Amino acid sequence: MSLLLPWLGRPALQPLLNFLLLLAAVLPLHAQDQADPAAADTPKETFQGEKIFLRDFGGDEVAYLAIPQTAPSIGVVIAPDGQGLGPGVKRFSDALAAAGYLALAVDLTNGRIASTPEEAAALQAAIDPAVAAKALEAGLLFYEKSPRFRMDRVALIAFGASEAAALQLARSKKGRAVGAVSLIDPASPGTEEGLRARLQRLHSSAPGRDWPAHIPALTAFWSSEETRKTWFERLVE
Repeated sequence: MSLLLPWLGRPALQPLLNFLLLLAAVLPLHAQDQADPAAADTPKETFQGEKIFLRDFGGDEVAYLAIPQTAPSIGVVIAPDGQGLGPGVKRFSDALAAAGYLALAVDLTNGRIASTPEEAAALQAAIDPAVAAKALEAGLLFYEKSPRFRMDRVALIAFGASEAAALQLARSKKGRAVGAVSLIDPASPGTEEGLRARLQRLHSSAPGRDWPAHIPALTAFWSSEETRKTWFERLVE
């Protein structure tokens, strides 16, 4: 090695030295791409909605708001399950907006997002239904007091075990604005006792992945004449 050092300092060998340094820098990057070739080819998923804060509406939570291109007839408040405001909930909210609904998904897990069913179950178990109902109430107040997004008709969607918070709110006076409650993949049979709104139960063949497939059933339930009549009658009670 000591014999090579004088040669490396010669100007004629400088291009070779530069090439060797460049090769040393590139090889680790190439090895990383070879180890995970899909990482470079998989584009990051983008969503159409935006994050908003519910401080002005009595809540400390954040929410994901998806806005339709046309004037909506119904505002939707979504109670996610233990997955939190993850990609599935955002994808579903965007699909509702594409169908013409104003969709507001409320964060019930303090920003935590589950990546496995076990994590989702743990986050769901940590949710206090009373605290979650208050967070959803802020979502209702958003549609009542927001100058830009005020809605006269509101539907409530709950995933999985979040049904407890949704039903608790729908049974209270603070949930009077709710015209319809839709439970997707509910954790229990539930009951309509004490509800001021009609109740819908839907089940997914692949929970967490095919929620947008329920939109036609949701649309039919929300827009039926019986739903409208019940909603207006109970609103003025």
